[in-house]
Amino acid sequence: MLADEQLEKIMYALTLADRQQRRSLWLERGFKKMHARGRSALFNYWKKRLSEDSDAQELAEQVWDQYVERHATGDGMLLKPGSLARPGDLLAWMIHRVTGVTPGPACSCRSRQRQMNEWGWLGCLRNRATILAWIGDEAGKRGHHLGRAAAIDLIRAAFQERKAQRQGRVDTLPPA
Repeated sequence: MLADEQLEKIMYALTLADRQQRRSLWLERGFKKMHARGRSALFNYWKKRLSEDSDAQELAEQVWDQYVERHATGDGMLLKPGSLARPGDLLAWMIHRVTGVTPGPACSCRSRQRQMNEWGWLGCLRNRATILAWIGDEAGKRGHHLGRAAAIDLIRAAFQERKAQRQGRVDTLPPA
């Protein structure tokens, strides 16, 4: 049986794996309804079900194995964060989500992601011109022209995602 910490990390993906035919319904309003019952409602549901249902236990083990496999790649890319608390992680996830690109070993993206996380939200606000330049430089290295407006839109989208998360309107898609 999964430990509580493990269950917390996979409960959304577990719910979608268990309800594949109703996936879109859960994404549209199911998770929102569960959160309306309280933050721990989904966790408590799965905790109880896993203690009683061996099929659910087997499914949970499969989902956990997929989670471990996906996060054991060592590339550090957040495919779908459980928490977007740090600005570098959030922007990296947004860029990956928009472009589908995972930074390679020669890319300076990881060090810039760490720098943004060290700065924190206020530091990133103060250094937004630098961050915009970084985004433009990396796009240029890949043969894309990214105007200042498009880079600003990307940062704006990242901040809106963070704001939605803080207000409890989290995008609940599990890692693809």
